[in-house]
Amino acid sequence: MEIPFYTCPYNNGKKEMNGHKQLSPIFFMGCLVFITLLLNLSCDSSKVTGTLENTPADSSPVNDSNAGNSTTDRQAVDNPNEENPEAVREVLEGIRTEANAAWWGFDENDATRELQSAINSGAEKLIVPNMGKDWIVRPINLVGEMELVFEEGVVVTAKKGEFKGTHDRLFTARNVNNLTIRGYGAIFKMQKSDYQNSSLYTKAEWRNTLILGGCTNITIMGLTFKDSGGDGITLDTGTYLRDNINIHIKDVVCDNNYRQGISIIGADNLLIEDSYFINTSGTGPSSNKLLIRIPSPVMLVTRQFSNLTEISSASGLFKLKAKRIPGPALS
Repeated sequence: MEIPFYTCPYNNGKKEMNGHKQLSPIFFMGCLVFITLLLNLSCDSSKVTGTLENTPADSSPVNDSNAGNSTTDRQAVDNPNEENPEAVREVLEGIRTEANAAWWGFDENDATRELQSAINSGAEKLIVPNMGKDWIVRPINLVGEMELVFEEGVVVTAKKGEFKGTHDRLFTARNVNNLTIRGYGAIFKMQKSDYQNSSLYTKAEWRNTLILGGCTNITIMGLTFKDSGGDGITLDTGTYLRDNINIHIKDVVCDNNYRQGISIIGADNLLIEDSYFINTSGTGPSSNKLLIRIPSPVMLVTRQFSNLTEISSASGLFKLKAKRIPGPALS
């Protein structure tokens, strides 16, 4: 096939220039397209080769459909101690099972709404972080089916001027099941001196730091309960005078409480170990630990105490044996 020539306008229409035949522009365009295709193929090949060279020989294909779906992966990219509405939404929808209370926000003047909302979120594990300032709150209600973790250095403080009710408690768990409260190095504290001021508060002895009533499978570890207007910890009865069942308290400190370090009113299968009950004073009986009324005719059940320490109390009482005080019979 004869390759067509073009007519050079600078040589009077002849098909030669300086003695050489001139090729058609179509030929040049075809060559350019061919070279471009070769270059593209070469680049694509090098990309594939580079990818293969950088892939470990024993690596397996990754299912991208699950990428980023794990709680751990998402938490790695979140700033855990900042307000995070998207993370809150995922907790409420059940996508996340572990949550950080700071995702609901942190009001250094009154964090009740944020902390209570986090507790009510349905998370299986809730971390209350150390924000560098106290979590100042009004009464908080606890829920079950949760591990509640207070980071080291966290201080949850009863808000001054609040807790006017004679039975207002810092934390209350009523008829709750399967709850672990862990807080090594964390403190729950109230405003004992204010509650003793009759010009500010009605006299009462029930402003406890923590009360459990009719709860089952509860573990409390590592926390300090101090400066209450009642007991550090109260194990009360619940609905229909139901005892607390399967309670484990370990490594706690109850310090400078108003009535008792701990009052045990209703408990079945209770273990308290490696704990301190100290500096109780304010109102009778002012003992660091006291086992009191078991409603008749309920029988006393298993209670174990191991390595407990009492330093001082106003009454000098530190009773390890349960005593029965007449109370209302169960219907």
